[in-house]
Amino acid sequence: MISIDLSGKTILITGAMGAIAEHMVVRLAAAGAKLVLLDLKPAREAASKLEEWKVPAESYVYYSLDVTDSATLTRVVDTAFDRCPMMDTVLGHAGGCGLHPFASTTEAEFERIFRFNFFAQTYLARAVFAQWIARKIPGHLIFTSSYVARVPHTLIPSYASAKAAQIGLTRQLAHELGPWGTTVNNVAPGFVRSLSGLGRLLALVAIPVLAVVYTRDHLTSATVLSLLAWFIYSFNLASIGFALVPFTFALLLFGWAMGMFTMALV
Repeated sequence: MISIDLSGKTILITGAMGAIAEHMVVRLAAAGAKLVLLDLKPAREAASKLEEWKVPAESYVYYSLDVTDSATLTRVVDTAFDRCPMMDTVLGHAGGCGLHPFASTTEAEFERIFRFNFFAQTYLARAVFAQWIARKIPGHLIFTSSYVARVPHTLIPSYASAKAAQIGLTRQLAHELGPWGTTVNNVAPGFVRSLSGLGRLLALVAIPVLAVVYTRDHLTSATVLSLLAWFIYSFNLASIGFALVPFTFALLLFGWAMGMFTMALV
């Protein structure tokens, strides 16, 4: 594992309480960075979650806000720079959506999703760039887009369009702000595991059981659905590596056993 020392660094993160953000926050705090965390989650709830993630209270400051409110976002960014005047790294990570088929999604809902995933990033960039230019800081802004910006995906048209627009924005800002010494980049993750520990456990247990209940074929259904349970457990195959083989066999045995047990009940 690569060891990075971020002692003395201050990093601002929007959307800081999400599934991907959990790993960002935990790793950055462990590397010694001071974190300025922004999210819609209420402060008390966020503090409880950060304690659960084992992030020391002294390593972060937290602001609860809606990033689509440009005035509030600018005010919080200004406050953060007053507290951390040399902050040079900002992660525009806020985003997300539920399924929203184009034909059945209202105009207002379509625009809300687009505003959250695209325009909120422009609000962040404006507020941050104003501070960096005024303070003569060569900063680093990194947006989180998504693989759906380039690969068509069903039922998320506003989200996918916003993420594609975000990549275009990144290129434009990198070109425009480069002379100031500022870099603008973008990462586009694919599928990630986002279920909680309890959620993963329920998926592993419930899917084989439900399969047997509906099909009454304990061997086939438990085997196939246990594989599905594994995919739900973790989309990231590369991170599992060679451990994938024994883990898959363990799930098959688990699914078979649960299937046989359920058959005895039904």
